[in-house]
Amino acid sequence: ALVDECRGKVTAIAGCSAVNTEEAIMRTRFAMEAGADAVMNVSPYYVQLTQQELVAFWQDLSEACPDIGLVVYNNPQTAQKHDAAAFKELAKLPNMCGSKEGHWDWDLLMELFRVSDLKPLTATDLTWFIPAMKMGSPGIFSLATGCHPHSLVKMYRLCEEERWEEAIRLQWRVKESLDAMWSKPYMAGYSGIAIYKAAVNACGHLRCGKNRKPLISVSDEHQAMLAEDCQRESADLMDA
Repeated sequence: ALVDECRGKVTAIAGCSAVNTEEAIMRTRFAMEAGADAVMNVSPYYVQLTQQELVAFWQDLSEACPDIGLVVYNNPQTAQKHDAAAFKELAKLPNMCGSKEGHWDWDLLMELFRVSDLKPLTATDLTWFIPAMKMGSPGIFSLATGCHPHSLVKMYRLCEEERWEEAIRLQWRVKESLDAMWSKPYMAGYSGIAIYKAAVNACGHLRCGKNRKPLISVSDEHQAMLAEDCQRESADLMDA
């Protein structure tokens, strides 16, 4: 379904993470045979791996699935952080594309630009978006796009034109808008994922529904309140 929807329009990148190498190969091979352009995987989780084991995992995955791009989801919250030395080795793999950097280690992000030709894309979009683009990143993994797609596209275009000061001003304006939604008193007690999905629903560009258990979804009452607040925030942002 993903490949059919994306074909001819955008790149199809599937998530095929697993708890061990064999299962990751099985899932990635399925995506490859279905015609996906790439997969974005976290490393095998549950057990802590050495950096040598992390590199070996990607080497095995690359050898078993040579006809699909590989993107590292470098996310220490759910799996294992890959250091710069690991990325230096991963850059040797013929189908390694780059990474999504889902962490707050700015020193590591800067080092990744230095050690290889791979292009890391940060996921901390409303803090590191503009600095990362200025350092040579080709883009970003953005949660904010689900809420304010027009503003994020505008920011990207400003970066392409090297209008950095305008881009930074817009970045902080979008951050203020989202921070305002996140900090509503009636949102207290919900998880960050639940609040984000509620914010996407409230902004109205996408409908992502409720959370899957065990996450608790924002109540219908609070969702309606957030939608009303979001309309005001979005109007102010469009006028900015």
